[in-house]
Amino acid sequence: MPETQLPLLSPDEFAVWERSLCFTGHRPDKLPKDEMLDALLAAMNFHISRIVNTAGFDRFYIGLADGIDYYAARQLFSLRDAGTPLHIIGVQPCEDYREVYRFFRHNMRHFDEMLRQCDEITVLPGRRFDKGIFLERNRYMVQHSAAILAVCDEEGRSGSRQALGYAKQLGLAWCHLPVTVSGPPYPAPQDWPAERYGI
Repeated sequence: MPETQLPLLSPDEFAVWERSLCFTGHRPDKLPKDEMLDALLAAMNFHISRIVNTAGFDRFYIGLADGIDYYAARQLFSLRDAGTPLHIIGVQPCEDYREVYRFFRHNMRHFDEMLRQCDEITVLPGRRFDKGIFLERNRYMVQHSAAILAVCDEEGRSGSRQALGYAKQLGLAWCHLPVTVSGPPYPAPQDWPAERYGI
């Protein structure tokens, strides 16, 4: 049974919901480096293009974190700028999220680029030291989506793994790309060991 009973949607809202997908994934310190990172991002971009061109998703929720959120957003911006009709929504977990970037020394230019290029920004209430703001951000995105693309480790209790687990509990379609694989040589994008259900 789903953990949360969500309110029924109107036909118009349902049509938007069923074409919506959210992203979750690790921040820079948990990502591989150099050639392995390039291979991982190529695999992620392959699946983003597949999801857009084959599965018909055109509305995307991005958590505005550095790392996978930024790399996924960058690919979506590229597809949109090339003429693909996409609507990209950035979800900010708290009102003073810029201070989180400064505290963790993440790339502020990445944050500003996402703020500038997203079609819409949703700012959730709260401050950076409030308990559970990132969990609530992830739950918000999952609850507004029909599917999730997760780029994270197989094990552990990261926020990305929790978001993927929550999406599965609610019955969303999902695609999970593990962050690390054996190599080099690394698998081609279409051969990266993705797990998928429904998309």
